Amino acid sequence: MPSEFLLATGAKVIPEDRAGPRVGIGCKARVKRDSDGSFGIEIRRGDGGDPEAYTYSVKSVALGPYPANILVDLVLGAKDLPMPDFTPRSYQMRIVALGGAALSVESAFVATDPYSPAGQV
Repeated sequence: MPSEFLLATGAKVIPEDRAGPRVGIGCKARVKRDSDGSFGIEIRRGDGGDPEAYTYSVKSVALGPYPANILVDLVLGAKDLPMPDFTPRSYQMRIVALGGAALSVESAFVATDPYSPAGQV
């Protein structure tokens, strides 16, 4: 099993003009790991290209420690993010089982505001 999980929005989002280009992003995943330890969850912004390269970390946090084989809900969001311009971009959720443990994902969701079709597992 991998120790990393990636899920991107299903479409690019155009930022709204709220005193400049702004967007919101949120994600949630139900996960577990095969040994005691922590998770890292990160939201990354794409560069607007095709294919998209996710080079900029919008927000990240480490959570835990948690016991092995216990389902945990990880939630991360960022509202009203200022953007460099109005380029349509997609976003990606990255989850890591810190320490290299095997990661299991039961369900995951990532979406943007203004709403665009979202990635979902």
